[in-house]
Amino acid sequence: MNSYSILSDTIRLLEPEQSISWERKTVLQPLIDYIQQKVTDKQAINLIFICTHNSRR
Repeated sequence: MNSYSILSDTIRLLEPEQSISWERKTVLQPLIDYIQQKVTDKQAINLIFICTHNSRR
């Protein structure tokens, strides 16, 4: 099983109340478009995720 399969399986297990709101989807759409274009063009996808939930202030 590759990483993509593991991620897909995890996403399928999310409960409905954990779904992304329409407003948030609208904000995320440019990122979705960027990733999809990179996949279509078979290019590397360079992303940096920063979690600020537990960051020190």
